[in-house]
Amino acid sequence: MWKRKVVAMLLGICMTSQLCVNAFALENDKNSNANVEMNVSLAEQNSILELELKSSISQYLEEGADVSGIEELILNTSNGYQLTLSDLECLKTNFVKLNQLDVKECQFDSKDTYDAFWSYFEKHKEINYLYTETAESIDAEAKSEEKENQEGDIGEDNTANVGVNSSAAEAQEQNQFNIKINGICLLDKGSYAEVGAAYESNDSNVEFRWMQYDLQKNTWSIVSDWNKGNWITWKPKTAGDYWIYVEAKTTDGNTDTSVYGYHYAGIKVELNGICLLNRGTHFDVGVAYNSNDPELKFRWKVYDLQKKTWSLLQKETTGNWTSWYPEDKGSYWLLVEVIDSNGEVHTSVTAAYYEGIKLALNGICTIENTDHVDAGVAYNTNDANVQFQWKLYDLAEKKWSDITGWTTGNWMSWYPEKAGDYWLYVQARTRTGKTESQVMGYRVGEAKITNFTVNPESPAWTDSTIKLQGNYRDLIRSVASSRFLVYDGHNWSEIAKDVQSADWTPGIIGSYLLCYELDDSNGNAITQTFRGYSIENPYININNINVNQAGSMRYNLSVSSETNDKNAQYKWMYYDIATGQWHDISGWSNSKSITWNAPKEGAFWLHVKAKIHDGTIKDYTIGYTVQKYAADLNAMLAYANLYSSSTPYILMVNRSTHKVGIFQGWKGNWTPINYWDCGDGAPSTPTVTGVFTVKSRGYYFDSGNARCYWYTQFYGNYLFHSVLYSKYNGSLLDGRVGMALSHGCVRLKIENAKWIYDNIPSGSTVVVY
Repeated sequence: MWKRKVVAMLLGICMTSQLCVNAFALENDKNSNANVEMNVSLAEQNSILELELKSSISQYLEEGADVSGIEELILNTSNGYQLTLSDLECLKTNFVKLNQLDVKECQFDSKDTYDAFWSYFEKHKEINYLYTETAESIDAEAKSEEKENQEGDIGEDNTANVGVNSSAAEAQEQNQFNIKINGICLLDKGSYAEVGAAYESNDSNVEFRWMQYDLQKNTWSIVSDWNKGNWITWKPKTAGDYWIYVEAKTTDGNTDTSVYGYHYAGIKVELNGICLLNRGTHFDVGVAYNSNDPELKFRWKVYDLQKKTWSLLQKETTGNWTSWYPEDKGSYWLLVEVIDSNGEVHTSVTAAYYEGIKLALNGICTIENTDHVDAGVAYNTNDANVQFQWKLYDLAEKKWSDITGWTTGNWMSWYPEKAGDYWLYVQARTRTGKTESQVMGYRVGEAKITNFTVNPESPAWTDSTIKLQGNYRDLIRSVASSRFLVYDGHNWSEIAKDVQSADWTPGIIGSYLLCYELDDSNGNAITQTFRGYSIENPYININNINVNQAGSMRYNLSVSSETNDKNAQYKWMYYDIATGQWHDISGWSNSKSITWNAPKEGAFWLHVKAKIHDGTIKDYTIGYTVQKYAADLNAMLAYANLYSSSTPYILMVNRSTHKVGIFQGWKGNWTPINYWDCGDGAPSTPTVTGVFTVKSRGYYFDSGNARCYWYTQFYGNYLFHSVLYSKYNGSLLDGRVGMALSHGCVRLKIENAKWIYDNIPSGSTVVVY
């Protein structure tokens, strides 16, 4: 029978100055050399690496080692070093081909780290993970194996399967339980410490006792008496220097001890000021603090400087914020008492001023409904508990009455009993009893018709169905019934009663009077409203087709017609005279206009058909010649169609292209008749821009040595005139056009200037752009 050593290892994080001391590792270091570098041995095969770690794995990798091909890694920790979570991350990242990791001779800085290693390699079964189990897992394994041995015969061949149990049993029979404490690990938590003992034993029932020695008082005291846990929570009463001492005991009485020196800084509480947040109706109050004590309690008090009295605002709680609802305007002190886990009280105080409850009413709003009035008051306050009550004063009877009692809502509904003049009065009250009031006058009228519509609008046809709709307001509830009536010129008849809408089918051509009437309980009319309505035969007359060039080979067509049918439909066509064929421009629609993209230049007929309610169709045709213009002329034409003129002519001046266009027609339907080069104003003396009209004209004027013929004025000294000639012999001095060169006038060839002089009437529109 062979013996297997059972190891129980406490894992902890050393928080200050390597607090966890591994006595076993220190003992081994006595026999090692003083070299502080890591000892690295490589097996003959390049895929196996053994590291003795005195610091982190990442420090080894910083020395330039290439571990990407390592398949088997053996780690040993020494000199007090313990594996950390950072080492696990380093293994994951750099040892990409690893298939076996041996950490049986390693210590871990905490149980969390030990568990993290185990959890990771448990998920990655492709890596053989060799490790030393904790005491708890070994104990569970031993019990499991002992149960299996009791259930079956144990032969010579399966002796190795019960190694732990047999060795433990043998040790117990021979009183050979041993215990060795390898060091104390202390985790500083601020106001207390977590302390544990690292140990080795073949006894799963080791017990521990912890004591402390106060170096200030020179006294020993028990922290934790004998129990099986190797971790305790240690909280000294006061700051100072201490020894923390642990004694471990096996079942058969073998013991081992360890001691560790520690300076306990004590509970620290630093209050950094009180913060007040004014919420209008109250203050939110909090204290800023720094502390290493997670068990602080906060208690708040208020001192009223007017009454000179203290009152408790908030009893002890773990939260450092509270809410304060002062009752009265004035100055106060706010005191916070912070109680630490040792019972010591730390205080901070601040001054506060409360302005008191504010309340202002800003006007009454009323909304009339069918049979009542909704009224509300606008207000400002810092009190969340304002209440309102409404009263009514009847000016005819000189009498007050209540509409509502005190409520939290600022709106109410009022149902008047009769027509007349009233005062609506509202009073608001805060939680302190402060009140404000407001009043407005209100007139309640008799029942009133608010709406009477007829659809479709007049006229309609004998087979039409006309929808009538009526609404009314009756605040005093005097209306007993409502009626829709019709008068045919001889008699009144009722269409419908006590409904909001009704259908009427007239059937006969003629003029009618439609009525919406409200009656009282006696059948007497309270109020009426009327609509005249005509039932006719539909008709349509087409007067003309209007053509407006919208661009190159694109035209806007519209029909000028007279009809009583608002739903008349139109269909557009054109006839190509060259080919002798008709073509559709559009199908039937309610639109009186359409865009036609002419297929080519040439002569066409433009044709429109109109169809009305009774099926009557009328048509109209005009002839039109399509002429393709240059792009710049098309652009000028489109711009010209935006303007009107008091004469059949409009003149357009484009300064960027140095062109003058003469158009004939009317707004939206101008046709170009002349398009010339011009010499407009030079950059230093540009031609004025805007919309002007033709004014005076003359044969010539002189400017220095030059003479200009056939001038036409359009704005101040701005003229259309000829290019420059000599005033002495009539020779041409400067005949340039198509560029910006004048003093501001628009120069033209002499024959073009004369054409404007002869043909363009005064008052014609001139657009310069």
